[in-house]
Amino acid sequence: MSENININEHYGKKRSRYKTMTVISIVLLAVFVPVLLFNVVLIAQAYMSPEKVPEMFGVTPFIVVSGSMGDTIKVNDLIVTTNINPEKLVANPENGDIVSYKSGDSVVTHRLVGYTTTSDGQPAFIAKGDVNNTPDQTPVTYSMIEGQYRFRIPGLGGLALFLQSPLGLIMSILVPVIIFAVYVLTHSLYKERREEGVSDV
Repeated sequence: MSENININEHYGKKRSRYKTMTVISIVLLAVFVPVLLFNVVLIAQAYMSPEKVPEMFGVTPFIVVSGSMGDTIKVNDLIVTTNINPEKLVANPENGDIVSYKSGDSVVTHRLVGYTTTSDGQPAFIAKGDVNNTPDQTPVTYSMIEGQYRFRIPGLGGLALFLQSPLGLIMSILVPVIIFAVYVLTHSLYKERREEGVSDV
């Protein structure tokens, strides 16, 4: 009788460890797989259409590399923008909408502080970084706007940059594969030992 209780306790502990490993594996896969897919899509878009800013389902992430927005958006933050009808944007110095717009080969994320027109009469916005002393030199036309700022994830930009590097891309592929392999192996060993335990009783 006592032997059966010890066996049950033994496999109860094994089962608990297995469940913990399963939960950890599922969580890690849930994090890494979407990140990998999103990263692959963005990289593929960048190669196929280098003149366009990559996006997915109307959502475009950007990595902040300057401190022109002060505490509102910080260096190395990952910001998320969404497509927007420029006519619905609001511009004022206090709480104007924040947008990401194409400026040459780079993308700038600044606050809209006023309205203006271009030399050929196109409607445009005046943009400015929150901590900059002067507005941006170039008027922001509707066609330059890539998206409206929605939220930021502090510090995630550095990780995103790493994942876009060759080493980062390799790791983002290998990590889910290793996690899945460990999960399959653990499940197989647990099942095998459980069957052995049952047969010994």
